[in-house]
Amino acid sequence: MRRLEQVILEELVPKLLAETPFKAYIFEIMVDMALSLGSDVFLRQSRALQKRRDHQRSLALIKCPSLVLCGVAYRIPQSSGKSLSPN
Repeated sequence: MRRLEQVILEELVPKLLAETPFKAYIFEIMVDMALSLGSDVFLRQSRALQKRRDHQRSLALIKCPSLVLCGVAYRIPQSSGKSLSPN
């Protein structure tokens, strides 16, 4: 196992991923992304996410109908009938 993959498995997965049927699939995506970008880019992105301001309170103040989109670069096959989004 590569060092970056080991760090993701031991440090990130337990802290970031909820127990879901998609956990193994999401882990594969994270490892694939990290390895394709390289450890330097992955580290910079991780640090940027740590420093990013939390906007949950701002979202709660919105008084009009709104759409919040989330997604991933990789798609689950349509035939699975499953979604990664909790809602």
